[in-house]
Amino acid sequence: MNSLRGLLRKLRFYLRREEFERDLEEEIQFHLEMKAAENEAAGMSKEEARYSAQREFGNALLLSEDSRNVWHFTFFETLLMDFRYAVRLMIKSPSFSLVAILALALGIGATTTVFSVVNAVLLRSLNYPQSEQLIELGRAFPDSEFGDNLSEPKFVFLQNENKSFAALMATQGLGSDTFLSAGSRTEYVQSMMVSADFFKVLGVYPVLGREFTKAEDSPRGPAVAIISDGLWQRYFGSDQAIVGKTIPFNGKPHTVVGVMPPGFEYQGIQDVLIPMQVNPVSKNEGHNNTVIGRLKAGVTEAQARSEANVLFARFREAYPKQVQDNETFGARNWRVNMTGSVAHLLWILFGAVGLVLLIACANVANLQLTRASARQKEMAIRISIGGGNLRLIRQLTTEGLLLSAVGGSAGLSGERPRLPLERRCLHE
Repeated sequence: MNSLRGLLRKLRFYLRREEFERDLEEEIQFHLEMKAAENEAAGMSKEEARYSAQREFGNALLLSEDSRNVWHFTFFETLLMDFRYAVRLMIKSPSFSLVAILALALGIGATTTVFSVVNAVLLRSLNYPQSEQLIELGRAFPDSEFGDNLSEPKFVFLQNENKSFAALMATQGLGSDTFLSAGSRTEYVQSMMVSADFFKVLGVYPVLGREFTKAEDSPRGPAVAIISDGLWQRYFGSDQAIVGKTIPFNGKPHTVVGVMPPGFEYQGIQDVLIPMQVNPVSKNEGHNNTVIGRLKAGVTEAQARSEANVLFARFREAYPKQVQDNETFGARNWRVNMTGSVAHLLWILFGAVGLVLLIACANVANLQLTRASARQKEMAIRISIGGGNLRLIRQLTTEGLLLSAVGGSAGLSGERPRLPLERRCLHE
């Protein structure tokens, strides 16, 4: 509490500085006059009384400085002086300043750029609730990495028989050849077929309307669509009554049942989502479906992988013609499967740019030491007029911090890459 009162007093002094300076001078003058009057009353002459009062009172200028130090923000004023001198020194030596700033800017810029990629791809959670529960299922082979998609019969079997997942979804991209066409206006869009549990697995739902129903995801279900927020704004002018309206998608009318939230991405931005209309008795052996599940509470990735192996043995027994001899089911964390081997390369790259930053800092430090040796005369003069070691250290530290701040600002001023975390082509 006392320290807070002291800080408030100093702040009050700073805001009313001229008034306090005037009051201080008046008070000192008052004490001198009172002492001189006492001396005169004791029998001294007026001149002798005045000199005696000044001798007894002491150095008025020094007392004024001590009083200001009690009330004033001396540390910040001295820091401001150091900062101004450091700026003048940078302007006085432009070649040294430019080389040091460029070295720091390159080192910091490269490090922050690579870290932003590492953070987006490896460290930060995916943009879905509890994304660590998302597990991708696919075919696995002894001589290749996990990552192959599943056929429709295999997805249906896993969806019906698994005990580890709260929900399981399948998706299949339609590419960029799909389009919306109304009259003379045609726009090519990114689109995808998804199963009904797509929204439950990702934990993201439309902000307008609803998700797909099981009936819409069944064979010969109604032609419905869910559109992205971006498409809703640019093509339909943010029409609040869009839900229930018909849109011309790929030359066929589809009823809009929902609009996804802003910023939603899955394997990039999907403008139009339509039901996959999964056939529960399909014989299609094409492995075209990306299958992702959300683990039940308390179930681990290892348990899901173990169950996948058991389920594949049962699938092989029921449908021996739809599997290869060395094929099995694989289960892996979705993020791990997306990043693949690129994770090792990113960590190596991050370590490399970290070394570049260290080299840049070492070079700037050597430049500082070289310049310091040329400033020995300046430092000697500072010490001779009363500058202590701490005062010199603070001055040099201020110069270094200013140089670092300018170099860091230059390194951070570039635009950072923005990567969609959901993009699956990282390892390709």
